[in-house]
Amino acid sequence: MSYKSNTIKNIIDGIYERNYVLPAIQREFVWKTEQIIKLFDSILRGYPIGSFLFWNINSNNINDYVFYDFIKDYHERDFKHNPKHNVIQNKNIISILDGQQRLTSLYIGLRGSFAYKEKHKKHNKNASYPKRFLYINIFNDIENNNIDISNNEILYDLKFMTEEEANNNDDKNYWFKISDILNMNSETISEFSIDVSSNKNKQKLSLRYLNLIHNYICQKEIINFYEETEQDIEKVLNIFTRINSGGTILNYSDLLLSTATALWEHHDARDEINNLTDEINKIGIDVNKDFIMKSSLVLSDLDIAFKVKNFNKSNTQKIENNWKSIKKFLLLTSQLIINNGYKDEFITSYNALMPIAYYLKKINADDSFLTSTKHRTNREVILKWFSRVLISKSFGGSSDSILNQYRDIINNSNSDNFPIKEAIDKFKNTNRSIYFDDNRINTLIDESHFGNKQTFSLLMLIQDNIPNNIDLSIDHIHPQKLFNNKVLKNLFKDNEDDMEYYKHNIVNLQILSSNINSSKGDKPLEDWVNTSDCKQYSFLIPSNLKDYSINNIFEFYEERRNLLIKKLNEKLR
Repeated sequence: MSYKSNTIKNIIDGIYERNYVLPAIQREFVWKTEQIIKLFDSILRGYPIGSFLFWNINSNNINDYVFYDFIKDYHERDFKHNPKHNVIQNKNIISILDGQQRLTSLYIGLRGSFAYKEKHKKHNKNASYPKRFLYINIFNDIENNNIDISNNEILYDLKFMTEEEANNNDDKNYWFKISDILNMNSETISEFSIDVSSNKNKQKLSLRYLNLIHNYICQKEIINFYEETEQDIEKVLNIFTRINSGGTILNYSDLLLSTATALWEHHDARDEINNLTDEINKIGIDVNKDFIMKSSLVLSDLDIAFKVKNFNKSNTQKIENNWKSIKKFLLLTSQLIINNGYKDEFITSYNALMPIAYYLKKINADDSFLTSTKHRTNREVILKWFSRVLISKSFGGSSDSILNQYRDIINNSNSDNFPIKEAIDKFKNTNRSIYFDDNRINTLIDESHFGNKQTFSLLMLIQDNIPNNIDLSIDHIHPQKLFNNKVLKNLFKDNEDDMEYYKHNIVNLQILSSNINSSKGDKPLEDWVNTSDCKQYSFLIPSNLKDYSINNIFEFYEERRNLLIKKLNEKLR
């Protein structure tokens, strides 16, 4: 490898002309605007910005690999995945092995834009993501402003702003778009003038800024890089892994994705995995690439450990061969869970989805599994198992071992349904147990409260006849508002913490559809208990009470607690 240097402008022009690309083994852009600003601030202060590693690829080898273009106009919602590079020129190209985040930041700052969501704005509104460009305030007199650098890491007044915001100039602020410097030279800079009420000092300061920016962006060769000319992908992968595995720059899921993209023969792994991640997110489960890659190992019967050695050519090709099936059963699993009332916020471990997907793959389930009466019992068993593992937190911590064991249980089972009994027996008396004795059930009741994720799973487990495809929420049977009444406060005068416990404990909670919950509102239980909605939708309300008012909370609590324990014994034994 030979050491070289170049100007930022030359490199950015090369990226714009698509002479510089990103290899499939490179991860996507993840920097925030604050990091981009800090990079430009370092450049203008004359600080080193680190070296780069480039890979010079011969034109006759270009079609052997997959490459991506740089992102120019980054959009936090709509455009954050790199577009695939279509090779159209018969010439060498430069692929970036190290320095992608910095170069993309320079490209966005000097050629593009960055659109991020404004606070408190709606995610689905286009206006929530205004296009912002990088500006610098060339009236900011850093020499005479007595800036305390020790308390402020950023010296220069750099901001990502909309064009409308940048037009609000006055005698103290003049916002210059950094990208304009690419079209300027010493002559046009000297001719640059601003109407500042004949303030010559501001004019001089502006020219000093422009010369500084032009010097560091267009004249100084501050991009220092090594250039690798070796064409063997295996060696390049080794170099890339060595560079990126020493710190937090790249995790193993990125490496797996990178390697898969480089080695898959008939699909674009990055596009496929990104698209599947997005599809599952749209269903309502907020998984990431790590989940997809781990699931790919599980559903392909490969070693589950996230180790680079497991991502060799034969394994990644096996994943590619199984990809259609992997995608089908992960989507089917996600839809099954969401259809049956779960929301992402109540799923404490995404890894618990993998045995379901593996089982659905084994029985070759199709979309009819979601609704057919033929599969109703099996669906109920799966949901019962899913609730159990979330309640017991049996997939917490490192889950490779338990995932392997569930694969074995599913493969060795002769049951017509999901092998929940075999799972109960397998993990009984271990820290992964989904068996519940009297003591464990009582502890669950005592520790489950509003705001605790396991509470939803526990209510799902004990509540019967929850309809599919209904938006569910947790309801306080005795409304929270009523716990402020004077009589009740007097009952709890010696310990207000107890009142909070009775208010939010699972004994005072139930699952209702969001619509029914909304119509119920703050209606007292003594009024609600006589409604048709209560008789149809409420669950395990004690029927033997003479007084359903909030003032009879202790009797209500004891009676309903006994009902919950009885039901849990039926469900969990």
